[in-house]
Amino acid sequence: MAGDPFAIRMPPDIRSVRVGEHQVVFIDDFLDDPQALVDAACQAAFQPCPGADERRGYPGVCAPAPRAYTESLTALMDPLIRVNF
Repeated sequence: MAGDPFAIRMPPDIRSVRVGEHQVVFIDDFLDDPQALVDAACQAAFQPCPGADERRGYPGVCAPAPRAYTESLTALMDPLIRVNF
C-alpha cells in the first residue's frame, strides 16, 4: 500500500457502552492495512520487559510499536477519550 501503512480506515467500527458504572469504548477494524502491523511485529526486536527478571510487572517480552502506528492510534483515540471520559 502506498503512503502510510498504518492509516486509519474510515470510518472505523467504534461503539461506546456503559458496563455497570464504567464507560467502555470498543474499536474494531480500524487499520487500512492490518498486515503492516503484523509485519512490523515480525521484524521487531523483542526483549524481556523491565522488571521481568525480578518477577515484577509484565512477565513477557515487548518491543516498541512503530511510531507511525502510535501516531495514527493517538489521532483516533484522543477525541474518543475526550468525548467518553
